[in-house]
Amino acid sequence: MKFEVFDTSGNKNALLSSGEDVVVEYIIDRTSPAKVEKVKALGNGGYIELSWNSEATRDIKAYKIYRANAENGVFTELQSAWNYGNYYDTNVEKGITYIYKVAAIDLAGNVGESSDVCYVTVVEDRELPVITGISPADGMSVGANPTI
Repeated sequence: MKFEVFDTSGNKNALLSSGEDVVVEYIIDRTSPAKVEKVKALGNGGYIELSWNSEATRDIKAYKIYRANAENGVFTELQSAWNYGNYYDTNVEKGITYIYKVAAIDLAGNVGESSDVCYVTVVEDRELPVITGISPADGMSVGANPTI
């Protein structure tokens, strides 16, 4: 790109100290990133864990994550700029099947083709809680106005 600026008297902008015109080159990136591969979803106890192949690519800035309910198949965007190679979806209901897909966003803002879809059903959380400690300990005394 070459810039030429004129004032109202017709004077042209100054040249560089080398006597050359002011020229700036830009690289315009219109190439979308590659399709996200190896998307996996696991329906753990009460949540879904998504993961995908997020090989170190300098040009990837973030990921878009989409989810659909298997009943209607309409995708909604869960995350528009997720910065990691995995995602935990905790806003799910047991027994429901969900469909996920992921797309990469490069540094120029180009969005790549969405991954292949993956289906997963949330299983009920049957893991019993484990008590790892109680405070104050049994037999200890507390002040007159304890904050609990």
